[in-house]
Amino acid sequence: MKLLLDYTFQNKSLNLLFLIAGCILINYLVPYVYEVYSYSDYLWVHTLLELTAVLVAFSVGTLVWLIKDGLEECRGKFILISGLTFFAVSIIDLMHVMSAAGMPSFITPNTEQKAAVFFIAGRILVALGVITAVLWPQKWISNTKRDAKVIIAILAVSVISTLLLATEYLSWIPVLFNKGEGFSQLKIQTEYLILTLYCFGTLLLWCVRVKIGESVFNKLCYFLAFSAFSDVSFTQYEDFSDTYNLLGYIYKVAAYYFLFKAVYLSGIVNYFYTMGEMGKMSAELLKDHISVEAVLEIQMPKFKKMLPQAEQTVVCFPCGPACFHTVFSEGRFSELFAVDKEFIVNEAILKLGDKIQIIQHPESLLDNNREDIDTSISVILKASRRMLYIPLTSKGIIYGHIFVFTFRPSHCFSLEDIEKVRVFQQFGTLAIAQAQTQATITQLSYEDSLTGLPNRRFFFEELSKIKYDADKYSIPFTVVYIDMNNLKYLNDNVGHEAGDAALRMLSQTIRSVLRQSDVPARLGGDEFAILFRHMNMAEGTQKIKELKDVFSNMVLEELGHTFSAAVGGASCPE
Repeated sequence: MKLLLDYTFQNKSLNLLFLIAGCILINYLVPYVYEVYSYSDYLWVHTLLELTAVLVAFSVGTLVWLIKDGLEECRGKFILISGLTFFAVSIIDLMHVMSAAGMPSFITPNTEQKAAVFFIAGRILVALGVITAVLWPQKWISNTKRDAKVIIAILAVSVISTLLLATEYLSWIPVLFNKGEGFSQLKIQTEYLILTLYCFGTLLLWCVRVKIGESVFNKLCYFLAFSAFSDVSFTQYEDFSDTYNLLGYIYKVAAYYFLFKAVYLSGIVNYFYTMGEMGKMSAELLKDHISVEAVLEIQMPKFKKMLPQAEQTVVCFPCGPACFHTVFSEGRFSELFAVDKEFIVNEAILKLGDKIQIIQHPESLLDNNREDIDTSISVILKASRRMLYIPLTSKGIIYGHIFVFTFRPSHCFSLEDIEKVRVFQQFGTLAIAQAQTQATITQLSYEDSLTGLPNRRFFFEELSKIKYDADKYSIPFTVVYIDMNNLKYLNDNVGHEAGDAALRMLSQTIRSVLRQSDVPARLGGDEFAILFRHMNMAEGTQKIKELKDVFSNMVLEELGHTFSAAVGGASCPE
């Protein structure tokens, strides 16, 4: 049942159908069930429905107040203003309930006129609260405490003014309701004004939907739509206990359900849950040496926790114009995306860009350049029902890509998922960018900038490790020393560019004679060295002899000069 309700409220078509069905119900079914209950029977129903809405509004306002210090930027300020507004609305609605005929007297005798004043004031405050939350000056966004004080002061004045108008100064208000005749023209015109404010608020919400979040925007639109239907119903009833009144309150409760989801579930729980998870992730990253592998090892369990419906997750980094290599893979098709595997992608995937996207039919990405795409990509796109694309991007630079796939129809990605992922994207990208920067810095600290060979520091660290293994496990090794001849002559007589070219040529030649386990290095100036692991004295002597031949006559063809290098060495343990 819960899954059905969630699916229904996430499906825009079903929501629209529900609204249309409500219109049909009001226009065609109401006459057949008109006044099927008595006033006393309806009073407790009215009280229950109204108190339900009051409880929701009060809860939302209280929670927003408790976490107000963490509400920042446009979305946070929107939640702060709208949440505090609904707290004030809950007070006015509670006074409306207490003012209903049949309830104990509240300050002054209860009348339909008194209850109507409270009701209208609450609806106007709702509409103005949403509009104010959207239009709140951007330059004030940085000062949450000041915003909260100003808002509370305005709302306090609104609540007190409403209370005074509905009690001590009720005679100032023109007649709004005549028993047996229904609402006056003033009341109906006021309702139309409220509907206009709702429409204006919806238009403003549309303009800032990206800033406040798509899920919050959608649910607030449903809240305003159901509120509008509620007001339309309230304009039709002629007596407190008729069915139009009942339908109005049913729509009002439905509207407050969406309010609760918009401000509380989407606006507060998801946001702070995601921020909490990102805070834990950041704390874990700070404990260890930051590397891409360490970052992914910490990030991906958090990511999986945020998106439990994910059935395949692939993280890859660019390694060419249309080539990615996998750095993380988990799920049903992990064997197709083994870590460190490289694969070719087509134009359709490359054009996904730097925005988070939900692809409802991933196979559509195969329509163009089908022959250019890697087989593993083709297989997973055909098998999947939905794909969530998350670019790891910051300041226009794409550091990597996350592809999340689902294969079952019931596994969907919601707007709340997008917003949680958007926070993860920010933290994750920064962590990976920092790890890649750290790796680059580490590489540069161990690399000679001219030749690209490891430098003196790296060489002696490796020498210490090899010497330790030799002493403990009796593993032989050989150190070869290479000293270029006449580098000063080249620099002084031909130019430093010639000397640099000779050093680069020498380093390339060194690379050509290496095994995978050997360690070359430029020690400085014209001095080079090579560590040969598992090479005893006999093998070392032979290797030195070979290297002497290699470096005896080297030619810089573009400059027409020759040079050579002296080679010597020693073997451990001899």
